[in-house]
Amino acid sequence: MIKKRILLSAVVIAVLTLPSVAEEVSSVSMAESNLSVVENETALLEEPEEIEEEESDIEISGYLKAEASVFTKSGSSLNPLAPHESGDIMKGEGTLKIFVNGSIGEESSFHAEIQAVGNTEGVEGYEFHRNYTQYDALRELYIDTTLGGWDLRLGKQQVVWGKADGVKFLDIINPTDYREWGQNTMEDSRIPLWMMVAEKDLGNNDSLQFVWVPDVGRINQIPGLYDSRTGDQGQPFVSLGTDAITGQYNGFVNIGRDMGRVASAFDGAFSGAFGIPAGNGILQGFEGLTVAGFTDNVSDVSGMISSFGGDPTAIGLPASGGPSGNQMLEGVIVQTGSTTNLSAGNTQFDYKNPKHMFEYMGDTTFATFNTFAGMKTSYRVDDISRDLQDHNFGVKYAKATDFGLNFNR
Repeated sequence: MIKKRILLSAVVIAVLTLPSVAEEVSSVSMAESNLSVVENETALLEEPEEIEEEESDIEISGYLKAEASVFTKSGSSLNPLAPHESGDIMKGEGTLKIFVNGSIGEESSFHAEIQAVGNTEGVEGYEFHRNYTQYDALRELYIDTTLGGWDLRLGKQQVVWGKADGVKFLDIINPTDYREWGQNTMEDSRIPLWMMVAEKDLGNNDSLQFVWVPDVGRINQIPGLYDSRTGDQGQPFVSLGTDAITGQYNGFVNIGRDMGRVASAFDGAFSGAFGIPAGNGILQGFEGLTVAGFTDNVSDVSGMISSFGGDPTAIGLPASGGPSGNQMLEGVIVQTGSTTNLSAGNTQFDYKNPKHMFEYMGDTTFATFNTFAGMKTSYRVDDISRDLQDHNFGVKYAKATDFGLNFNR
């Protein structure tokens, strides 16, 4: 609270009144006039005039912060299709944060935390405001009051459980925005929720706290899982685990889709060569042929089809001297529009040092490969259990010993 007092200097007032005094005593001698002014000044000095402004009930503060970082080496984070150069900007973040605090009567107060934040290098969902994230425009808004000996806090807030620095064993009331994993402070990365907290001091360093959270269903924000279509491609803190799920290049949700297209293309090609409709499982008849055997040992696919009684010309291949197995597989991958890590893209498959999907499938038979035809994938997040959707409760008993040991239960 700000309380200002303004003291009007008696000397200033006296100087301001000199013209009028001079007019009133113009017929009096100069000595008498000076004496009159001195007497007036003395009287004003003895009784300074005080003007008191009304006391303010609201306090506003804030800060402006800028953060920037650059890549020190050329390369790519996880997706080789999205490289960066040394010196490229990785992060350009600006934050304007405003805190508003004030009193409500004699026993209550309120607090608000508002922010405007943006990242010039942020990918979709990470560039500006998004509800229930670290970039939420309304971070906190709550009222503190008392009732029956209990301290109450109602509104959007953070509740911190546990005392271990840097470790979130008990700090589970609020979800966390892991957009930069552990580089942000917990106070900034923690996601405030609408809740009510009641706490009572039991004396003897004991306290009891009840937490009621109607704002349920809010989850941790993990890079790579916000937009499953793109895997948050370009977000520099996507981990290997999430990239293996939703990554555009390495994520199985996308690799499975491309694998289904390639298998369907092989099913259609071989079905056409043998004059039967696609989707009849023709590849199951090649159960003795593996992926590695097809790419390493089949030098002429046209000849292989002919040896089984098929017609390679029916699918646009020459009667003989057709592509090799690895050429056909690589060609189908390209023709189906695959953008994932199915192969190295150079008709070479290294099954001893696998780095790409088909290199891990060297021993997979064509019969098994046939089961992938038409495969589709999707990333889904199940809603929280209906039993927990209405409310969430927590109780904490805290004890502090005289020699500094703290524990909760």
